[in-house]
Amino acid sequence: MPNLAKIITERVLSAKEAVQKGNHLCFCASQHLLDTLAALIVGIRVGSYECLMKSIGSGQGMVPIPGTNRKFSPIDAGSIVAYQTNASVYEDGSRYGACHPAAGVFPALWAMGQKATLFELIQAMVGGYEAMICIASLGNPSFTQRGFHPTGLCAPFGAVAAAGILKKLNKEKMAGALTLSTSGSCGLMHAFQEETTQPLHVSHAVRAGLIAALMANEGFSGDRTVLERGFLPAYLGQTPLNDIKDYHYFGDGWMIENAYLKLYPGCRHLHPALDAMDRLLQKHDIDSQQIDSITVETYRVAVETEIHQVRSRGDAYFNIPYALSVRTVLGRADWDAFDVKHLENSEVKGLINKVQLFIDEDITRAYPEKRGARVTLKLKNGEVFTAFQPLPRGEPELPISINETVEKFRQEADGYLGKRDIDTIITKLRGSDGQASEIFGILSKKFHQEEK
Repeated sequence: MPNLAKIITERVLSAKEAVQKGNHLCFCASQHLLDTLAALIVGIRVGSYECLMKSIGSGQGMVPIPGTNRKFSPIDAGSIVAYQTNASVYEDGSRYGACHPAAGVFPALWAMGQKATLFELIQAMVGGYEAMICIASLGNPSFTQRGFHPTGLCAPFGAVAAAGILKKLNKEKMAGALTLSTSGSCGLMHAFQEETTQPLHVSHAVRAGLIAALMANEGFSGDRTVLERGFLPAYLGQTPLNDIKDYHYFGDGWMIENAYLKLYPGCRHLHPALDAMDRLLQKHDIDSQQIDSITVETYRVAVETEIHQVRSRGDAYFNIPYALSVRTVLGRADWDAFDVKHLENSEVKGLINKVQLFIDEDITRAYPEKRGARVTLKLKNGEVFTAFQPLPRGEPELPISINETVEKFRQEADGYLGKRDIDTIITKLRGSDGQASEIFGILSKKFHQEEK
């Protein structure tokens, strides 16, 4: 394979230059940024980042931590914001890379972009997504199959590219930064068994990416062949293909344009089944008391990453029976629905026991290009209804509108930000105009409950 650091650097800088005010790429990035702010607020509400913040120390710096009145150094702030964002389990993702780029890129925007314009943030975001998803795609699905967490492995690349753009690194320094950031790749899929552990992967990885950007700015560099000769062989367990063009994920368009947005929180593997269930419930107006059984057929990875015993919100995010049951009984699958207080609801608890999961080999063969699920409802009167969802909504083939993203942000920000502040953030991002501080300043104050 030709020098991968050079290839990725060229893609990153080309993606940055492709962003023009008002074009589709700019619009797409601004939608992803608004979506990320909704996820950030959810991550703050989860609150598990507070332990990390206390562990880092009292905080000496100028970069605020969103949702608090604390300030830290850019490196520490990026680390904490990465934890907040990833702990939401509500941020965007890429099926091409099986990773969550917002969790790796947005913290770098926050840490290094406090004095930037919104347009500069958007340019850096597009470049960060390009680096992170490109490299994650080279290892999909092998990274996951070998037990590594793709987001943790590739977040350093998203963070270093975004930070590098904001620091105005030239081509040589950007390539050096990418090679340095390989030292920060980390993360095991097994950590998903404990919800508060997994975001540490991304926290550590982002920290490494930010350090790499700052060191590269001072002239440091790693070996220029480390990606193809060290990183990929180590994590893939084999030598990568000779040419990046041999990887079929590298087609037309920029990587952020092929990233997905979430309508529901939780692991992406739940979402095709949730969409199929949603279609059935809307079409047939079925009450939970009418259901005799629910059968879900989906791809192997979705079943194998399932957490079978729900004891916490984090467990619920990886449990398809729970997700389908709250959607049916409560009529929604929003952030509140994944609060395990709903296990006290006898209808929810009863319906969970009626759900069976099966691996479908045809759906499995289509993965990871497609993530599908088939849901079959058998009613007590003998009627049977089936829906197949080849891809969850929010993928580029089934996009969600900017209005749906606006509604997601309003819903999650309500009660934590005032209406005027919510409207300001939406307006500024939709116009991609103004200073980052106009948005960051709103999110930097301690959240409060506001009288309606």
